[in-house]
Amino acid sequence: MDCVQLREKELNLFNANFSAVATQAALLAGFSMAFLEMSVHLHGEHHNYVAKAALHLFSTICICANVFTVSVITFVSVWGSGKALRGKDGSMGKVVE
Repeated sequence: MDCVQLREKELNLFNANFSAVATQAALLAGFSMAFLEMSVHLHGEHHNYVAKAALHLFSTICICANVFTVSVITFVSVWGSGKALRGKDGSMGKVVE
């Protein structure tokens, strides 16, 4: 088997793994967004403002972290594949490394 073919299989494996992580992060961002939207409508006679503020803070952090993860993985997948295919000689090995 040629070295380039082996590197191509490694690159495909990495892309598949990154795709799975990005899918999970997008799903969790959607759940966090729905949770944040539901928590805005929480009203009651005995509600704690500190707990509600902490809930909003952590929901927002979760959304931001998941959206950041999806955007970084998208950038790496697109940039890595493009560099491997259109880069100079030896770029396939550099991208996989």
